[in-house]
Amino acid sequence: MFNFLKKPMDKKSFIYSPVRGKLKDLSEVDDEVFRSEKMGKTVAIEPLENTIYAPVNGVVKGIFPTCQSISIVSDSGQNILLHIGVNTHLLNGTGFISHIHKDDKITVGKRMLEIDREMMLSNDYDPTILLIITNSSDYQDIKVLKDNLVQVKDELILIEG
Repeated sequence: MFNFLKKPMDKKSFIYSPVRGKLKDLSEVDDEVFRSEKMGKTVAIEPLENTIYAPVNGVVKGIFPTCQSISIVSDSGQNILLHIGVNTHLLNGTGFISHIHKDDKITVGKRMLEIDREMMLSNDYDPTILLIITNSSDYQDIKVLKDNLVQVKDELILIEG
């Protein structure tokens, strides 16, 4: 009804890799909500380093107090949830250092977060980076462009429509 209030979305846009890592099949993610993509199209990346970078140009809309979850709205209109790890909220912020705040403008490749992968792994927490497009149903097509190793700022996802 009020579609005229919605920001127009670009016809074609990219989401870039937020970390150097290895793509994981969602069947390997030990969380049903993420594995089933109930929140939207999801990509899982096993990080090979501790720095997490901005996957799009946009604005930080929220960051969970324990820093494991960041909400971003891209300049192209995608609502993105970047979730670091499975059950990492139980760490109460230990192992996370944020370099961003709510309402910060970000550009692709901006350093957003430092994580302590080694601490997570040694305490049996999975540090998998989950990138979720929470408004995926707004798009005609979403394609993952990589299938194995990714570098920071690699074109990871193509969004059309």
